[in-house]
Amino acid sequence: MHIDLTGKTVLVTGASRGIGRALKPEGSASIRSLVEPDANHRHPTMRIHTLLVSLLVSSSALLAQGSCHFVPDNIMSGGNVIPFGSSKSAMSTWGNQRYQTMILPSDVKTPVLNIDTLAIGGGGTGIRHHATLKIRIGYFRGTGTSLSSTFANNLSPAAVTVLDAKDYTWKQTTKSWSRIGLQKSFLYLPAQGPLVVEVIATGSWFEGSGGNGLYNGGRQRLYNYRWGSTTPPATGTIGNAAAIRMQLCSADADANAYGEGCPGSNNHTPVVTFAGSAQAGKSLTVGVANTLPTTPGFMALSLSALVPSFELPGAPGCRMRQSPAIVVGIASNASGVFSVTQNTPNVPGGRVWVQFLMIDTKANAAGGVFSNVGRILIGK
Repeated sequence: MHIDLTGKTVLVTGASRGIGRALKPEGSASIRSLVEPDANHRHPTMRIHTLLVSLLVSSSALLAQGSCHFVPDNIMSGGNVIPFGSSKSAMSTWGNQRYQTMILPSDVKTPVLNIDTLAIGGGGTGIRHHATLKIRIGYFRGTGTSLSSTFANNLSPAAVTVLDAKDYTWKQTTKSWSRIGLQKSFLYLPAQGPLVVEVIATGSWFEGSGGNGLYNGGRQRLYNYRWGSTTPPATGTIGNAAAIRMQLCSADADANAYGEGCPGSNNHTPVVTFAGSAQAGKSLTVGVANTLPTTPGFMALSLSALVPSFELPGAPGCRMRQSPAIVVGIASNASGVFSVTQNTPNVPGGRVWVQFLMIDTKANAAGGVFSNVGRILIGK
């Protein structure tokens, strides 16, 4: 395998050519190459910390606040499958949903909140699957605190799409607030009025133990489910006290993996792993498991998700889910595992995405497979 790195693109000749093209899909940021050791013979992974700090400090979107707030409260009770779905067998009823609820100024105990985390609580432990999942946040268009039964009458045209993903998964753990993995933040100024959170989900189902429902109660909601067209419905039903409870956070340390990877020739799908803490200055281990043994690949890091995700030609289901800014050449060990440990950069509020691309000439025509994507939120 020969690697030619120009600084703006990555070309990999031979069977893994498709992976090289995927590292620089059209419209993504330029890539900082780290495949070879530097002039001081340091292994590329030793320089990740320095480069990440440089990238994070250059980002103008960081607002390090370090706080969490609950909507309407942090009571872990109730159970409702709207809007994130029920069991796989109930997908025909609960798989497709459109939903809105409100965040009131009184829910937030600070004059400014950069919402980079949305978490949901529920009685089950497992994985929530979505064929598509879109979440938007924006200011309420109406007056007072009552939703209209017409979705467009509630959400501002300037709403921010904070998550827009295909073949998406997120982990849920009972008796905890489980983070969905927002791709973008929303800067909320409570003095400007209530917010509306909208969820449009298709092909949704829960895989795990315990109940399928989510903690709910005490807040109005607007919902429509069991729709089969490709266009979400324009109107829905108002429910006055059954909205899901939510946790909103800013700069609260977190490291989790989201979405789906694609299987290799070993019938296993590479998965991103984390150990340690995403708190600034603490030790964090980032890795990948389930790859072929002693196999080369790439670790790609960025400050932004790739929306829409990019499917690797010749590799169905293999999606690039972030826009690489740093690319590191790696190799798995005899157990099909790679990991690197670094101190988390001291840039609270920073968000870093990591994904692995592993060479696997027998897996598909492109000659490679993708892991899911990991999101690191640096906390204070």
